[in-house]
Amino acid sequence: MSGTLVGVVDCLHTSGAVPLLVDRQQNVFVNVYDFMQRHVTVGNAALHASNFGSGGTGFDYHDGANPAGENAWAVFRFLASASSIRTTDFYVLIQWAENSAIGASPGDPGSFENGTFTDGIGIMMAYREDGGDPWNGTTNANGADTKGTPVWTGTGLHVMSEYNETGARSADKEDLSLLLDTSSSTSVRFHCCGDADGMWFARDGGFGNSISGTLDQVAYLGVYIPRAGLAVSSPYIFGSNVISVLPASQSMVTGDASGHIGTDASQGVYAYRVHKLTFAEQLQQPEDIGNGLEYVDLPLYVSSLAVNESMNKGFIGSLSPDIIRLAYGPANGSANAAFTRAFLGDSATAADYKFSLAWGGGAGPNLAPDRDGLVF
Repeated sequence: MSGTLVGVVDCLHTSGAVPLLVDRQQNVFVNVYDFMQRHVTVGNAALHASNFGSGGTGFDYHDGANPAGENAWAVFRFLASASSIRTTDFYVLIQWAENSAIGASPGDPGSFENGTFTDGIGIMMAYREDGGDPWNGTTNANGADTKGTPVWTGTGLHVMSEYNETGARSADKEDLSLLLDTSSSTSVRFHCCGDADGMWFARDGGFGNSISGTLDQVAYLGVYIPRAGLAVSSPYIFGSNVISVLPASQSMVTGDASGHIGTDASQGVYAYRVHKLTFAEQLQQPEDIGNGLEYVDLPLYVSSLAVNESMNKGFIGSLSPDIIRLAYGPANGSANAAFTRAFLGDSATAADYKFSLAWGGGAGPNLAPDRDGLVF
């Protein structure tokens, strides 16, 4: 991939340190905002628009000098000029809510996964085929911007998740996928890492589950690498729960909260499912073997789901091995000697696959003592 790798990882949030759920929810949102700002600092992205939220005065933690209020949001433009593989900018919107439902002023219009959730930290992605600006709101980036209705507009517009393409949310292009809901959990670790072309988000704990040392969600946003012989005009993809491709898991990525572009961009965004790897498919993947570990590229197998399924079934490519791969053999929660890769998964069993994730914190995962985590 391209651009500069940045991360805000291993952020620890506990009810012991922060008793109120609303404050923990807000603090995780600040982690995501800080991660996006790291992209701005290194030249991967630019802050495009922002709103401090209801009663907010900045993007600090709940106990900071200028905390972010409910339904605070920000839009970041990921620059084609920072990339060596794409020719269009793409845009990412992040937003949070807890006591007020998502989409309440000043975060309106907005929703989470077609109204399935009312609170949490969410994300959405948009771009236009001509590379133009799809944002339909003000762009002062001063904490007082407003969204337009619809949120995104323009010729050749595509917005992920797929809920923005068809159905009730398509008119306002308002629907965010849920990255994290701290829910009633007593603790959570949250991670964000990526470069100018792709980024992953992961959590340990959430939806009522405390920290277990294993991940319960991994999301990916950005471009993918089309397989040889497949021409894709805009290889953008968002996966709301790519952890379910691990062989140890029995579930599949549920498509509507995700999305990807067809081989012909005019087909628009549609939902997809990715089944878990079979043994035969594992053997078909490129491998490097060293130090007793086996690594495989994380493949994207699209199966039947949407109206375009007859044109878009099968193996379409893989996520960038620079950002995320699968690893067989390492201990869960370990890292390589240089701390450039961390190995995390949904199983503590060494024999099960883990994600090999881009990392740069100078220490392994699950060690940081506070909400700031490791920043690089």
